[in-house]
Order: sequence, then structure tokens, then C-alpha cells
Amino acid sequence: MTELERVVLVDQTGQAVGSMDKTRAHTAPGTRHLAFSVVVKNTRGQMLFQRRHPEKQTFGDTWGNACCSHPRPGEGIITAARRRVREELGVQLIDPREIGRFVYEATDESTGMVESELDVVVSGVISGKLEPNEDQVAEVRWMSRDEFAGQNLQMAPWLPGVLGVVGW
Repeated sequence: MTELERVVLVDQTGQAVGSMDKTRAHTAPGTRHLAFSVVVKNTRGQMLFQRRHPEKQTFGDTWGNACCSHPRPGEGIITAARRRVREELGVQLIDPREIGRFVYEATDESTGMVESELDVVVSGVISGKLEPNEDQVAEVRWMSRDEFAGQNLQMAPWLPGVLGVVGW
């Protein structure tokens, strides 16, 4: 198994304690691991949201922040965030920085997969024209706080935690 298919396991304090196959970590009852959520805003104060591809392993067809994923074993959060933004959105993440973290757990009723994650929220700006990877992203949309509040979107379970860190 390659390191590309593994997630970093963490203890209650957020310290790395090993790694595990990504699918196994998401199998009930779930094993706590490290994740990240990238938040991107534009100069008009809008935030970038994405609707996840319907066939994603967890929470397909739900709305989340610009990008989220897991660092690989030995890979830093910022490096992982830059990599994944490029892979999912086709753009470069500029000046990323950690702005907060939270823990959450959720079960995807349609797949039975479980999220048990320490989610590190990373904020940055993007450079380039958005070119979402159609295998990962169904739709992207820039929304202001009021626009977002006026929508009736099915949210990914980590999105409320991300918005709490951002102050939305």
C-alpha cells in the first residue's frame, strides 16, 4: 500500500500516532485521523464553496468549503492543502495559513462511511482560473454570507465547524 492511500491517525491532543488505510479509517466505527479544510475568499468578501461529486466516498453531492482532504503521512498540512487545491480546483493556493481546528464525527447514511476527524482549517487566496476536476467536484460557487444563508443547501457535516472557525 502506498502512502497516497493512508491517513495520519491522531490522539485526543492532535499528536500523530500512526497511519492507516484511508478506507479502513472511514469504516465504522471510524478511527480519528487528521484532515484539513481550505477556505478561500475573494476581494468582494465572498467565499468559495463546492458541491462534492455525487460518487465521492463520503458525503457525495453535499456542499462544502473550497476544498478538503487529508495530508499524507509525512506531509505537512500547508503542503497538503496546496496539493489538493491544485488537484481539485486546478488553481494555486497562495499564502495559506492555519486559522483554527475542530473535531467532528459523522456517518454518511448512504454509504455507511464514518468521519472521525481533527479538521485543520486553512485560509488562503487562489491564483488562476478555476478548473474543477470533474471526478471530484460537481459545482463551485462564490457566495457572500447573505447569499449562503439564503440557500437551502445540503451541507457536508464538517462545513458548520469550518464556518464557525471563519466566523460565518
